[in-house]
Amino acid sequence: MRIGIYFTASHKNGGVYQYSLGFLEALAHNKSNDYVIITTSPDIPAKYLRDKRFQVINLASSSQAKFEKTRTYLANVVGKYLGLVMTLLYRFSVFSLVSLALRYSQAAVFQAIENAHLDLLILPAGTDISYLVKVPTIVAVHDLQHRLNPQFKEVSYGGRWEYRENYYRRTCAKSVRILVDSEVGKVDVLSCYPETDPGKIVILPFLPPPGLEPNVPLSYIQRTLKKYHVTPPYIYYPAHLWSHKNHLTLVKALDILHRQKIKLTLVLTGSKDVDFSTYTELMAYAKSKKIAKYVRFLGYVESREVSALYKGALALTMPTAFGPTNIPVLEAWEIGTPVIYSDIRGCRQQLGNAGLLADPQDPVAWASSIKKLINSPKLVTSLVRLGKKRVSRWTMKDFANQVAHMLQTLS
Repeated sequence: MRIGIYFTASHKNGGVYQYSLGFLEALAHNKSNDYVIITTSPDIPAKYLRDKRFQVINLASSSQAKFEKTRTYLANVVGKYLGLVMTLLYRFSVFSLVSLALRYSQAAVFQAIENAHLDLLILPAGTDISYLVKVPTIVAVHDLQHRLNPQFKEVSYGGRWEYRENYYRRTCAKSVRILVDSEVGKVDVLSCYPETDPGKIVILPFLPPPGLEPNVPLSYIQRTLKKYHVTPPYIYYPAHLWSHKNHLTLVKALDILHRQKIKLTLVLTGSKDVDFSTYTELMAYAKSKKIAKYVRFLGYVESREVSALYKGALALTMPTAFGPTNIPVLEAWEIGTPVIYSDIRGCRQQLGNAGLLADPQDPVAWASSIKKLINSPKLVTSLVRLGKKRVSRWTMKDFANQVAHMLQTLS
């Protein structure tokens, strides 16, 4: 078969970027087909662009700027200020107007797909192209949180719910395979879109990113902490500052610990410049409790620095409201850092016994779990061992084999 992969993710997309890289690696190991990479990403690794097993159609300069401009307009102007318009488009089934705008903004991509004469197109990241192209598609459904947690504005407000619903409903109907991260993810798809054929859902769990350094030198860890003015001990949370990430729970837990004379720093990475960012609220609370200097927001950091921050941390603390599974947990396990995770459906199943669980809305529970790690080196050692064991159960070889089997069933 002649198979295309539409690679759009950038470093800033976090888990979706890593998932997309996993697909490229899996295809590189499978010599049974011809592969075409159609990319609009500036961050696709050079080794894939040079690999003779791939034909590369690089549209990063010609189409991405126009697409980003159109998408930003739709999301931030129409979505934020004229949400009623999006709602009406959805309710009167005239979302095709949005599709026309997307076709215009990505005309080069549609033309490239048509000219490539593909038998199949893989889309590891969500894009409306999945239901607008004629070629059969394999599409990853990473979450359905607009259905499961519509109380969070970042997935529902100002037409976002309608936009996402239109996308997922049409994608699930059109694609020949739907990729989910877990059994819970499969249940979510069938629950939200019961008309979906269960036979076309494939469980393909996330992998830890390939560039992690479990043995990053102590000297490099120390230099990284000095660079960012981080004083150990600290807990670590890599996540954009959306409300569903529940950063405030950690700041409140930090305040509880400080009042108990346990001095601890909270280190955050990711972006604060997101829709409905909680950064202002977060820092205002920290200042009101006189712990602002113990909340260190670093923004984006280099990939090796991520390994250093994990390795030096007391724990990954992740009180997210979203699942079913999350890549930072895999990163922590791979590096050898204990995990404290949200006690919610999906996350609970991902963690198993390889970490501690806490209610994502309960600062007291998070403070208690953090204290357990501080007071019990044996618990830390045990959780590191269990995490290493759990992350080793699903490898790049397993991922590639699952992809190869899926493609074989479609040939």
